[in-house]
Amino acid sequence: MKYLVIDPFIRGSKIVIAKSTAEALALAGLDGNDTDHGVVGRYFDRGLGIFVGGHSMFEPVNEQKYFAIGGRLYAGRGLVYAFDGQGRTIEFARPIPMVRFFEDALEIEYAIHQHEIMRPQIVINGKVTWSWPAAFK
Repeated sequence: MKYLVIDPFIRGSKIVIAKSTAEALALAGLDGNDTDHGVVGRYFDRGLGIFVGGHSMFEPVNEQKYFAIGGRLYAGRGLVYAFDGQGRTIEFARPIPMVRFFEDALEIEYAIHQHEIMRPQIVINGKVTWSWPAAFK
């Protein structure tokens, strides 16, 4: 099965072939026991999901690298996979979604203030309990 690995530390991405999602996570440098999962969106006839490190967004900003897809900010390496209308993982196929890499927190803050990406937040019962560090406000 084909997956897309995104590595903001080298500002690049590549397609990898793995027998399972667990193997693909290892190829991406992600710990399969400590990941977060989300849906990137729909692209053509398929959906795209993503795995990232479970605590990657909470690491110090000067020690982390970031990328965005479709207005959402992600931290650390990511593994993107495709799924069909029933939610089953299917072969990842081109086109690759546009990935934007960020140099530093200041560039991210600028993109947030320009409404190019959303500020990552945790909201519980309508109350913001955590927000991505806005050190440059």
